[in-house]
Amino acid sequence: MRQSKSSNEVVLWNALTGASYLQTDDTCPLQKIYYLASIDNIYSNIERGKKPSQLNFDLSNRRKWTPLHRGKQHDTTTRMTVQNESLHFSLPDHQYARELQSEIRESLQNAIRSARRVATSFRSDVSTMIGHTIEKLEDLKMSGQQISSSMTTDVELPESITNIRAVFGFTLHVPFTSIHDVLDRIEATEIHCNMNPHIEFAIAVRCFAYPGGVISLWVFVCSLTPKG
Repeated sequence: MRQSKSSNEVVLWNALTGASYLQTDDTCPLQKIYYLASIDNIYSNIERGKKPSQLNFDLSNRRKWTPLHRGKQHDTTTRMTVQNESLHFSLPDHQYARELQSEIRESLQNAIRSARRVATSFRSDVSTMIGHTIEKLEDLKMSGQQISSSMTTDVELPESITNIRAVFGFTLHVPFTSIHDVLDRIEATEIHCNMNPHIEFAIAVRCFAYPGGVISLWVFVCSLTPKG
């Protein structure tokens, strides 16, 4: 959890995925908060509501939070840490990111073909256009800007495509864990279930490497169905 000193805005972090959520975001997987640990104490939430969006995180307010350790506060300046004094992270492996990008794209195409069990074509030109949009989204994300859901789905395609085909797609942005996890997530959308014999697909994958072996993964999948 992080709280801004200037605005008191609270951001909650998913330690497993690295995803961040505003306190008011109902999609946050953390649905109830009973206790909160700070550097000097552990506090029990005594408010009736437990949802993050309902809470006031002012730990000095005894009507909302009660400290479990009521004795003399410990001197936090002399407290030992189990963490190394200096942390060393491996450098970003951009070559691995490029290889992983190609492997994920190929795996997704094979998975969609296998699931449909009919001849399935993929538009490389559309994939290239979408890829440029993904790169802009990563830049926005790294600059700390909020990305709305419309920004991840409103991909501008030329009229030569949109005039004759209905485009349906979605974006997946997660820290990379495994290709199997990516395939499961895409399969769950059931985008492959459209059995129109003239449908086409486009897949754009971008992997951005960061220190410590972290890979920011973006996947955009869309179907292009003939109109009329």
